Amino acid sequence: MTRPSKERKAAEPAEGATLETLEKALQASRGETMRAQRDLESARLEMAEQKRRSGQQALVASEALKEARTERDRLRVQLDALRGQSALADRKSGVHALEEAADVAHAELADLRARLAAAESALQEAVAAKQAAESKLAAAEAALGELRSAPAPASVPIAPAVETPSGLFRRLFGRR
Repeated sequence: MTRPSKERKAAEPAEGATLETLEKALQASRGETMRAQRDLESARLEMAEQKRRSGQQALVASEALKEARTERDRLRVQLDALRGQSALADRKSGVHALEEAADVAHAELADLRARLAAAESALQEAVAAKQAAESKLAAAEAALGELRSAPAPASVPIAPAVETPSGLFRRLFGRR
C-alpha cells in the first residue's frame, strides 16, 4: 500500500507541474488573445481611418469633377459663342465679298458705258462725216451734170467725162 501512496505523491507533483504548465499555457493564450484583439482593434481603427480618408478623397475628387464639368460647360458655351461669331463673320465676309464683287461689276459697267458712249460719239462723227462727204459728192455730181448739160462754148473744148472712182477707192475716201 505504500506504493499507491508513493504513486499518489508522485502523481501529485506531476499534477502540480501539469497544472502549472496548463496555467502558463492559459496565460500565454490569454496574452496572445489580448494581442490578437489589440491587433484586430488596431486593424479596425486603421480601416476606419482609411475609409474616412478615402471618403475625403472621394469628396475632393467629386468636387474637382464638379469643377471640371462646370469649366467644360463654360468652355463649351464660349466655343459655341465663338463659332457663332465666326459664322457671322463668315457671312459678313461673304456679304463683304459680294459687295466688293458688286463694286467691281459697277466699275466695269461704268467703264463699258464710257466706252459705249465714246463709240457712239465716234459713230455719230463718222455718220456726220459720211453725210458731209455725200453732200459734197452730190454737189459735185450736180455741178458735173450742169456742166455736161450746158452748151459748151465753141472755143473751149469739152473735157471727157470723169468717172467717179468705184469700189475700194470710193469706200476709202467716202465717195459714192
